[in-house]
Amino acid sequence: MADPMLQGQYPVRGLYQALAVAAMCVQEQPNSRPVIADVVTALTYLASQKYDPRAYPPQTTSSVSSAIVTRRNSDAATR
Repeated sequence: MADPMLQGQYPVRGLYQALAVAAMCVQEQPNSRPVIADVVTALTYLASQKYDPRAYPPQTTSSVSSAIVTRRNSDAATR
């Protein structure tokens, strides 16, 4: 979902949080969707976060995919 031009230079946690906001916005039931002011607040907060590429190694598609699969598996195991 991240722009390939970023070459893995982005915080994965921020990507997951932005995807979570996007997922809430496309809920089938309109009453389940957040109001736009809340979406703007959440995305503004995410955009304001500083990213230090030295603190987080560049992400590759395979490492991000592995993280998603690992998280899904651990979430399924706790259910």
